[in-house]
Amino acid sequence: MPVQVTIHRINGEAATMTGLDARQAVQNHPKEWSYEPFPPEARKAALNDPLFVPYNKPEAYTSGHSAMQHPFTVAAES
Repeated sequence: MPVQVTIHRINGEAATMTGLDARQAVQNHPKEWSYEPFPPEARKAALNDPLFVPYNKPEAYTSGHSAMQHPFTVAAES
């Protein structure tokens, strides 16, 4: 059975996965994943950084639009 490893995301979440998957996540996304929890100031900075799209979504993404409807699409005029 593969070894399970817990890694930590910049927003404070933790995930347990196989060692291979954990290593790939940490190596390929070092600003997002780590073997150790990120310091509180790094988490706060990430939540306020617009480059971290999963954490700082535009309001339209959280206002009830369906997954198939793009919030920035302009409706065609009839």
